[in-house]
Amino acid sequence: MTDCILAADIGTTSLKIGLISMKGDLVSLATARNLQKDARFCGSNWLQTLRFAFNKLKNKSECNIVGMCISGNGPTVVTENGLTIRWDEETPILDDFSEKDNPLIKFSLFLPKILHLKNNFPKEFEKSKFIFSGPEYVLYQLTGNPITILPENRYESAYWTDEALKLCEIPTEKMPPFVEIGDFAGNLLPEQSKMLDLPKNLPIFCGGPDFVMAIIGSGTNSVGDIVDRCGTSEGINICINKQIFAEGFRTLPSPFPNLWNISLLIPNSNKMTKDGRVEVAATGIKKIKSILQENNIILSDVMVVSGGQGKDNYLNKIKAQKMNLKIAKANNCVHAELLGDFCAALKGMGYFDSILDASKKCIKKVIQNY
Repeated sequence: MTDCILAADIGTTSLKIGLISMKGDLVSLATARNLQKDARFCGSNWLQTLRFAFNKLKNKSECNIVGMCISGNGPTVVTENGLTIRWDEETPILDDFSEKDNPLIKFSLFLPKILHLKNNFPKEFEKSKFIFSGPEYVLYQLTGNPITILPENRYESAYWTDEALKLCEIPTEKMPPFVEIGDFAGNLLPEQSKMLDLPKNLPIFCGGPDFVMAIIGSGTNSVGDIVDRCGTSEGINICINKQIFAEGFRTLPSPFPNLWNISLLIPNSNKMTKDGRVEVAATGIKKIKSILQENNIILSDVMVVSGGQGKDNYLNKIKAQKMNLKIAKANNCVHAELLGDFCAALKGMGYFDSILDASKKCIKKVIQNY
């Protein structure tokens, strides 16, 4: 039997799950649409969706599952009973805070959503012992351990600080402690082992937000590297070595120390025409090239594609032509989030000292010919 990592990523509309060999090859893949009987409580269905997707996987009998890692969409907020404030919901920042205090809240990706939960669903907020930030809710159900996965130390203010929680009158004990990507989340609980038909006490490791895991799993770990995450929405992410702020782009820390990530976001790109998507992306690439040149950064001529739209050869072909870039797939697979989970699990199991080492040594960019 082949030793494999079970990787799962909870997307906005569907869940992906894959068996990945210790060499980084995708052995089997399955997807399942999220079972959203009630959109407000969609998080409560993620575990059942995971079970449904796992049951669809082929070649399970040929694999010895030695570890599991889970990532997911964010910034999403979930209560213990599954009430969900999704990342794409409008949650206006309240006017209750002074101009001095507002930066603490505005800079956070999560506090506006937690405040929305607190003010619009007060009973659920009070009743919930913990508030989870996305995939951690499923990890809690699988292991019984409450955690919050911080992509990198510089992300703390983009999540929450004790000062910001106090300002918002959010009890700090409701927010699970920060852990790192690749940390051990816990062993699979006996009842979940039986429900999912997975090995007893299977070690489970921390993934993180899907866009971060795609950066890790696409090998976007050197200055100038590019990954185009194209699913329900689209984000073109470029690795840089310093903070660069430009209109129309978002800059956040990279999951790798001393590096940053600048991104062009194209919301709901799946609702656009293919030519329309490419036009927006190509215009963005042209602009970012100019910005990077001003900062003495050379953009790679290879762009890794990840996500459902990355399987569209016609779309990839016109992207290559319009952007004047070579198109690649990480390990010849478009599911970079799952490969990021794979890297995280290997780090957690002690094969690598860091996520950066795992990404550099496990991920290969395979140029596609169209």
